[in-house]
Amino acid sequence: MGCWAERRIAPSSFPDTKADVDAARGRLRFDEAAALQLVMAVRRNEVSGRIAPACPPRSDGIAAEFDTMLAVRAHGRTIVVAEIFRRTCPRRTR
Repeated sequence: MGCWAERRIAPSSFPDTKADVDAARGRLRFDEAAALQLVMAVRRNEVSGRIAPACPPRSDGIAAEFDTMLAVRAHGRTIVVAEIFRRTCPRRTR
C-alpha cells in the first residue's frame, strides 16, 4: 500500500483479519465518541450565555405543594425544600 491514508483506511473498509475488524471497531468507537463530545461541547458553549427568565413563584403550583409535603430534618431543625434549594442553587430561584 502507498500513502498513510491507504494504510489507515483500507483495513477499516476492507478488513482481511479478525484483528483488522477489531481495530476498525475500536477506531470507529473512538471517532464516534470524539464527535459526540465535540458536538456536546459546542452546544454547551452556545447555550452557556443564555439564561432563561425566572418564573414567578405560585402559591398554588406543584412546587408549592411539593414544598409543603416534603420537609427535611437537618441540624436539629426542619428545613423546607425551598430553603435547601436557595442555599444550594443561589443563581437560580423558583
